[in-house]
Amino acid sequence: LLPDFADREKGPALRKELSAYLTGLGFSAEEVGAVSDHRAVVVAHKAMLYDRAQKAREDAQARNEPTAPVQKN
Repeated sequence: LLPDFADREKGPALRKELSAYLTGLGFSAEEVGAVSDHRAVVVAHKAMLYDRAQKAREDAQARNEPTAPVQKN
């Protein structure tokens, strides 16, 4: 579900970014390193993307820029 995670070029950056996101939420480095279930990684990745989208939306609203509607799956 996360092909970039296994990619030789994109994988290390994605893992580092996801690790920084999770430690920013209060997880310890040991907890992040102990994750072995791919489903937890997928959920964490989706949460990171969602938080980014919300932040971008808030920033755009603060600048009074129009935002695109969110598509629901």
